[in-house]
Amino acid sequence: MDERKQQILRAVIQEYITKAEPVSSKHIAGKYGLDVSSATVRNEMAALEKMGLIEQPHTSAGRIPSEVGYRYYVDYLMEKYRLAMREEARIRENMDDRILELDGLLHRAGQLLAEMTDYPTLVSEPVLEEKRYKHLKLLPVDEGKALLVVVLSDGEIKNYQVNVAGNLTDSDCIRVSNLLTEKLGGREVSAVAGEFSQVLADPASVNREILEDVLKVVAEAARGENQSTVHIAGTLNIFNQPEFKDIEKVRVLLGFFEQQKALKQLIDTGPEGISIRIGEEVDLENIAGLSVISSTYCINGKPVGTIGVIGPTRMTYARTSTMLEKVAEGLGGSLIRLLY
Repeated sequence: MDERKQQILRAVIQEYITKAEPVSSKHIAGKYGLDVSSATVRNEMAALEKMGLIEQPHTSAGRIPSEVGYRYYVDYLMEKYRLAMREEARIRENMDDRILELDGLLHRAGQLLAEMTDYPTLVSEPVLEEKRYKHLKLLPVDEGKALLVVVLSDGEIKNYQVNVAGNLTDSDCIRVSNLLTEKLGGREVSAVAGEFSQVLADPASVNREILEDVLKVVAEAARGENQSTVHIAGTLNIFNQPEFKDIEKVRVLLGFFEQQKALKQLIDTGPEGISIRIGEEVDLENIAGLSVISSTYCINGKPVGTIGVIGPTRMTYARTSTMLEKVAEGLGGSLIRLLY
């Protein structure tokens, strides 16, 4: 894409982000000093539309960015936003405050980001130490039922009911218990699925049907064990966005905010550092037109959690990503002061 098309695309996106109204060629020609006529700008906008970067809504004379256009802007045209001194001071003052409990700290970070960006924010709890299996024991309870006792490395004890096929004997329980402890003991809970092939490959020392029933419970418990709580702030900010004047669309989104598992998956999908997902890249069922910017936060350089914002595709990507990065950095520093 030549430089003039890039300038016009950047101008269309910046205007639309600010005003949420279709942008005309006359407005671009008059405001951005491109030293060309509005007819030339109109021709360039037509070319950008053919490239799929901007769209013409309804019969409006103006254009709006497409999701492809936003992606191109974020990848190639977006300039780094520089925080104002008052913005830097606000983040520093809020995140430097001595907060004596974890929930309060996570709430503070989420609330600060929600206030500064005017978008809903999500903050996952930090995973500070990977839990490991220490001991697993299967106990008979009744016909077709057993109790699985799991002892974790931090001393926590979990009990799970297991429905088993066939007749369960005391010797079956002893063999399964010994095998599970041997194969899974010392393994990280999050990696347990990778150990199942080793467990099932064991010689015929245990009843395979019973073992498979027990492993299903172990897998389900492992998934639940690694689901940390996601703290939400600024949910009502979504009403400030013109894209969400549709009450049904808001109802669906507010319902989504109540689903902890879905929220965790949403903000933990991206790579380490800053991640920007736009429109279809977000992959939310029944909810379109959203973007998510997220960032891992770290303790001593190790990522331990994620903080993110969710809003319309017409998002202030540069400003929001910079603020998110700074709040994530402050959150990591506050965690060190709180925990160590």
